[in-house]
Amino acid sequence: MEALKSILNKYINIDSNINILLNTILNKKDIQDYIIMLNQKDQLYEQGINYKNQVLGYYSPNTERINPNKKAGTHFTFFDTGDFYKSFRIYLKRDYFLIEANPIKDDDNLFKVYGTEILGLTPENITKLQNKIYPLLKKEIINYLNKWKYTKT
Repeated sequence: MEALKSILNKYINIDSNINILLNTILNKKDIQDYIIMLNQKDQLYEQGINYKNQVLGYYSPNTERINPNKKAGTHFTFFDTGDFYKSFRIYLKRDYFLIEANPIKDDDNLFKVYGTEILGLTPENITKLQNKIYPLLKKEIINYLNKWKYTKT
């Protein structure tokens, strides 16, 4: 009976510590860089969408005349000087994370113009992130269980 109690306690402890294990993974620089890349490169730069999969706008012929690198009819990339992209940061909370950035660009506030929804991951990118962290979480759980393998409660 004591062996069964010990096994159950291990799993109960995992459940109560899952956020700690997830935050251990999400605190890694390469994982945070991956999250930011999904938001910046995949969503904003390549697709011009917010986390709700909504296109945020298209360049006009006038914009193309001012800046020939921005072709009329193509979606906004939110990359001019790179300052907005450089300001992206991940903040971990107990059971979620936030993507934050400085929205001030010249005299405009990107959040007021396009909404705070420009920060955050689409459902597709959440799935990509889950697929990336799943093996890491599995490894953390195995390490956690191995720590308790020979302990008695």
